[in-house]
Parts: sequence; structure tokens; C-alpha cells
Amino acid sequence: MKNIIYLCFLNVILACNFSDRDNPLKLTKDLMVAKISPEIILHMDLPDSLIKAIKEAVQKYNFAYGLNINNVSIYEDTTSQPEQLIDGTINLEALHVKDGSIFINLQAGFTVKKLRNSVKHELFHLLNPDQISLLENHFSLFNGDLVVGYKGLKLRVLIPGNPDTINFLVLEEAAAEFCAAIIEPGYVSPCASYFALANFLSRMTESGWFKPSDLIKMQHHNDVTGFCSAILNKPREEIGIEDINFIATQFTRVFRGISLEEVFDQVKQKRRIIYKSSLLTM
Repeated sequence: MKNIIYLCFLNVILACNFSDRDNPLKLTKDLMVAKISPEIILHMDLPDSLIKAIKEAVQKYNFAYGLNINNVSIYEDTTSQPEQLIDGTINLEALHVKDGSIFINLQAGFTVKKLRNSVKHELFHLLNPDQISLLENHFSLFNGDLVVGYKGLKLRVLIPGNPDTINFLVLEEAAAEFCAAIIEPGYVSPCASYFALANFLSRMTESGWFKPSDLIKMQHHNDVTGFCSAILNKPREEIGIEDINFIATQFTRVFRGISLEEVFDQVKQKRRIIYKSSLLTM
């Protein structure tokens, strides 16, 4: 989660628990892991218990989503600095992905379960392609930033006064947290905002809009358009700037603490309007 999420965290940082009831895949603790053990390439010292936790996380992720992640490089993060959030809470980033590797900040403190959960989240970020899908026609996001391309489920944007592109991350963070949470009974989200984002996507899968495995494919193909298409039940070739802005806005509202019920109802209403409009054109 290293890239900038230039949104405000909720002003209460909580550990939020996912129960088996919140698991659309209905996976249990008896879930078998893949028999082939992934190779963990360490560039730092870690106790055996944490190395085992990383291997188990990769195996379980591979099994749940039919993946073949064989090699995972682990480095120590010595660059992250504690960040004071708007409520005064000090937040220290625990893990992040960069250049196909996972970086661990040992200052954040780890239990086996916390590391296992965090690695599952970061594995989703590892699935994005190396190349950015650049847009021929740039467009303005709801907050004034200029969208120039997609990488995974991230929007690559230019912000006023900054010549470099940065990531608008909320869509990808939601998918990463959801795909990690549903394969780990008792999964604990790092904060209330991530818990809300995962539950937002959980409502959608429970409603049959798409499968968790579809998110994996979208991430691997920079398919932000397909993501919006699935949520709005609208043909991908008809997805436009207004639709992408609508989805980005709703996920941002959930991230900022707006009622999940309220936002989900608005998305459902948008789907109904699109459906009725399609009937009129048949």
C-alpha cells in the first residue's frame, strides 16, 4: 500500500473482523493449500515462524484463485516513516509492494496472523501487469485530477502542480482487501475504512454481480473498464467517463465513512436506471 492514497483515512483506526458469515466463497479452516510450496526469497532476517506464515499465505492464495505464484522476494523496508493521521493516531505502514517484491517494515510489529493477512492483501497488488494501459483521451476525475491510464485497478493520474503521475488507489485497495478477507476466516482488517471497502465488494458478490475470481482477472489485465461494467451491469463498450467517475466517487465515499447501506443503495439505483434504459433501446 505504498503508493499514495490521497484520501483521508477514517478518523478512527480500528481492527475490524470478518466472520465466516461475510465469506461468499464459504471457505473454512479446512481449506487445503497447494501442495507445491512457493519459494520465499529473503533479503532480510525473519524468524522461521514468519517465513512459514508467508509461505502459507501464498499457498492459500494460489489455491483459492487458481494462481501459480511461485517466487516471492521479501525485503526489509527501511524508508517508511510514521504518519500522523487526522485524529492524531500514528500510523506506520507494515507492508508494501514495489517492483514485484514485498517490503516488510519490522518496526510495525508482527504476529503470525497479522503477517499472513497482510501478505494476502499485498499479493493482489503483485498481480498487476508491468505495463500501464495508457489512454488516448485523458479525462478529469471527480476531484479534478487528470486520468491518463490504468495499472491493475489503479487509476494513473496527474494532479495540478505535479509533473509525475501518481496512483488513485481506492478501487484496487478495496479489491485487495476483499480478496484477502474472504479466504481467511476471522480475517482482521487494519482499519475501519478498509473493512468498509471490502464489505462494499462483498455486497456486490453476494448479489451475483461478479465473482471474487473476476477481480483477480481484472487486476491482471488493467481492466478498470471491466470493473465498472460488472458493477453497473452495462456493456463494457458503453462504459464512459461518467460511469468511471461514478464508481470512483462511490468507493471514495465508502472509504471516507459514508454509510455503506446508503452508498450501496445508490449503486443499485444506478444499475436499475441503466437496465431500464437498455430495455427502451431494444
